[in-house]
Amino acid sequence: MKKLFCLLLAVATVFALSACQKSAAAEEPAASSSATPPEVSVSEAEPEVASEVSSELEPEVEANYAFINPLTGEGTETDVSNNRPYAVMMNSLRKAMPQSGNSQADLYYEIPEEGGVTRIMAVFQDVTDVGKIGSIRSTRPYFVYLAYALDSVLIHAGGSGKAYNALEETALLEVDSLGTGSEVFYRDQARLNAGYSTEHTLYLNSDTLQDWVETSSGYDMSHEEDYLITHTHTFVEDGTPESGSPANSITVPFSGYKTNIFTYNEDTQLYTITDVYTESGTSYSMSYLDEQTGEAIGVTNVIVIQTAISQIEGDAYGRLDVTLVGSGQGYYACNGKYIPILWSKDSYSDIFTFTTTQGEELSLGVGKTYINIVSTSKEITFTGESAQ
Repeated sequence: MKKLFCLLLAVATVFALSACQKSAAAEEPAASSSATPPEVSVSEAEPEVASEVSSELEPEVEANYAFINPLTGEGTETDVSNNRPYAVMMNSLRKAMPQSGNSQADLYYEIPEEGGVTRIMAVFQDVTDVGKIGSIRSTRPYFVYLAYALDSVLIHAGGSGKAYNALEETALLEVDSLGTGSEVFYRDQARLNAGYSTEHTLYLNSDTLQDWVETSSGYDMSHEEDYLITHTHTFVEDGTPESGSPANSITVPFSGYKTNIFTYNEDTQLYTITDVYTESGTSYSMSYLDEQTGEAIGVTNVIVIQTAISQIEGDAYGRLDVTLVGSGQGYYACNGKYIPILWSKDSYSDIFTFTTTQGEELSLGVGKTYINIVSTSKEITFTGESAQ
């Protein structure tokens, strides 16, 4: 696959040259890793302290575009493949929804945090013209390590003490509302006027972010040599798993507070997401939307990673330890079918490797991917009824 990827890049470069010739937060209460934060409720802010891209794409995909997005396998008009992506910590509490700009992300990670809430890290290979992005919240060490594996720039509003330790350990590039790059963030006045809690009103604009990165940050925004060969997945035009079982509806419980339901639409060949929240015995269901456009988020690939998740011993706020290095089981769904899979990750700097239970490399469908990381104790359910 590595040779095929290199060949694809070479072909893409020739194509591009030929074409040219023809044309002539209220901020999180986190200040340092030693600060002691106040207790908070589930419905509000949680406590804080300061594989390669395959050339197996169908010919028409390669013919229409000179370049490939390494996070999705999709063709692009401009070459963004060697750019560091932006990994944005998105607020996923019910009272903070809907999010903005999320429909433009290429990859989503959702993982539990303390108190049963979750957070979504939305990854953008290119944020050009995305516009308003948010609301933005804090990070945890496991998100830092996932962003590090993608060689990305982490966008966040504070974080736990262990998250800041991980940022220092990895030397990950970051834009933090409480530190480096704080000037790019703003409070959304419309949300404040509408009565949203302050912690649900922190945003940034993609143009402002890019301007700061390019003119003020001093960051090198290019991947290191050979990064794309070792840190991207294989994509194929039809990612339907061979001998897969029906998966037109997938229920992924994170906790007693949050459950995701993925529903396959045969017309669009995408999964849309319903967020189900349970608060004080009452359930609330809402579509996962982009507030800017009203668009329902649709993804081609749904991945569930089951791993050990436990409360950190001695942590007064119930923060979690999420095992990301090692191996385990999970599921992969695409085009209304699913199979059990195996995952592995050799170190924090490596991306996940996915294989079938027979050990064959898993190829993803061209398009967006939603990765749910849940405890091994959670039961994932699938049904065969589809939406039209």
